[in-house]
Amino acid sequence: MRVVADQLEHDEASGELLGISFNAAWHMTKGPSAKARRVLAALLRIGWSVKRQCGSHKVPARAGWPDLVFASRDGEEIGPRMLARLAKRSGLRPEDL
Repeated sequence: MRVVADQLEHDEASGELLGISFNAAWHMTKGPSAKARRVLAALLRIGWSVKRQCGSHKVPARAGWPDLVFASRDGEEIGPRMLARLAKRSGLRPEDL
């Protein structure tokens, strides 16, 4: 029970419970990993575009967001921790995949 309580977010001003943190939600709903090609396709669907590419390093850009460095080949698996980091920096949600 303590683990679940640690993953809950509270509104600092009102102390109201907001729900489970994004990282916890990602791990619980999405599963262990996704192919890099699926993740990049999802980023493109939600408004990102590839600004430049050098080898396997792609730099997606979107207005109002800092550029990302996406350094994975298409067939590689991206694990849950990296997916959570990408999601936090890009607005990607589990249902976008």
